[in-house]
Amino acid sequence: MQGRVSIDQRRRGASKTGTSCNLELVGQHQGKGASWVSPTYKHCTYTPSSFPASFTDGDPGVHVIDASDPRRPFRSATLKSPAMMFGPWESLKVNEKRGLLGGVAVGPVVAGGLFSVYDIKDDCAHPKLLNGVGDSDLTLPANALAHEGGWSPDGRTYWSTGLVPGSLTAIDVDNPKAPRIFWTGIVTAVGDHGFSFSDDGSRMYLSTIPGGVNIYDVSDIQTRKAGATVRQISGAQWDDGLISQVTVPITKAGKPLLISIDEIGNVARSGGAVRFVDISNERDPKVVSTLRLAIQLPKNVAASTADLDGNGLFHYDAHYCTVDRPKDPTALACGYFNSGIRVFDIRDIANPKEIAYYNPGAQTGKNGDLPDSEHAAGLAGLLPTLDQAISGSLNGLVDGIAGRAGSIASGRPVSTLTADWCSSPPVFHGSDELWATCQDNGFLALKFKNGAYPLNPTAAPAACTSRRKILRRFRKVPTGARITRLRATANGRRITVRKVGRRTVRVTLVGLARGKYKVRVTGRLSTTRRTVTTTSTLRTCGVGRTS
Repeated sequence: MQGRVSIDQRRRGASKTGTSCNLELVGQHQGKGASWVSPTYKHCTYTPSSFPASFTDGDPGVHVIDASDPRRPFRSATLKSPAMMFGPWESLKVNEKRGLLGGVAVGPVVAGGLFSVYDIKDDCAHPKLLNGVGDSDLTLPANALAHEGGWSPDGRTYWSTGLVPGSLTAIDVDNPKAPRIFWTGIVTAVGDHGFSFSDDGSRMYLSTIPGGVNIYDVSDIQTRKAGATVRQISGAQWDDGLISQVTVPITKAGKPLLISIDEIGNVARSGGAVRFVDISNERDPKVVSTLRLAIQLPKNVAASTADLDGNGLFHYDAHYCTVDRPKDPTALACGYFNSGIRVFDIRDIANPKEIAYYNPGAQTGKNGDLPDSEHAAGLAGLLPTLDQAISGSLNGLVDGIAGRAGSIASGRPVSTLTADWCSSPPVFHGSDELWATCQDNGFLALKFKNGAYPLNPTAAPAACTSRRKILRRFRKVPTGARITRLRATANGRRITVRKVGRRTVRVTLVGLARGKYKVRVTGRLSTTRRTVTTTSTLRTCGVGRTS
């Protein structure tokens, strides 16, 4: 089943081998694991460590991974300002335009006060702290509550959200050596999360808790207006997603849309979704398409729940997604809890199609080696799965945590680690690579294969065939001639072919992995012994069935 790592695979240890389709590993830096978000700039990735477990690492902070040779990535530095030491969680972000790396202290879930900004423009492998006090790594307070964060497009403002009760803070970074709070306030009644902006920075697209997205006018902040306010323009909410994580703005044929990612779905009904939201009328945003893996569908809720017992809080849901380009993107890459890295053809957003995936091998039994992984050593690994946590009462949640804590006290690990949490946003790198970070496996440099990517932006998505026995026809067979010595290949691999008519043959694709195949059939004319050929490109949906 698409996206699933079954309870049987987990118990037998089969999940340790991992699975993949159309993506292969080029290089890896596992280190001692990774926390929630590891942003990338040029040939560098910045990997935070879990707080407070990382203090057992001996080198807590944000680890800089130099992947100038993606086959041999290595740690080039560790960032040790207070915000980096005390866990930046989902706030560690890069501004490409100014070449700045910023993040706020989050601690175990939410914290306040500390903000760090680094210059990475000239030497991404050795960031320079810009707002340190003197020559030290200490920084002055410059933030309110924080859980998530990010930059305005021009890099002049760093924003942080406080999760609950919906706090929002704008930090003026015009002078990165002396950042200051410009505005702070409460913008949602319950909770807020990740966000993105319009190109000019005047609109914020904020993910909400419960699931949804709100659109805000933040032009006062962008222009540094005296007495600035943040004004809500509109919002769209849904009842089949409990927590929305982040938004990604794109345009399709000139039409503005948001891609909204649910971190947690409505666990009693379905997994979360990746949603395409039309914001051409910003006062009336509308969901126009949704994307779910097969394991996230309502009919598979029971299977999902059975698979995940003991593996921490999260189900089979995406956390962050990225596109190959914001204008008319062709591909979307998402990092999933339990389901690995998944890549989709989104040339037709009404019918997104999976074209590749890479789910790295489970690190079962290696908790003690991974103190920097939230999954292996953090609070989210300790918690029971969300459906267990909320299925009963507060007492049920307390009992669930107490049961897990008792297991840990008796020597069993925080989480079973039977499938990784790939919580960081994957990044399209170069023409055919995808860089990602998973909490247990660390940094992964992946490469597309079998022609899965790049995609032709002007061509329609290839049809996905659910049948595995396909009829092909030779065009020119003279009257009286027969075709003999048939031979067929799919991407160069021999496949079964049978003659079913004078000019028609049946090729069999049973047993091939999901993907795109160039099918070539050759034969010899009985009259002239001339070779004839027919070729076609087929995209399979799954092993013997539509995904």
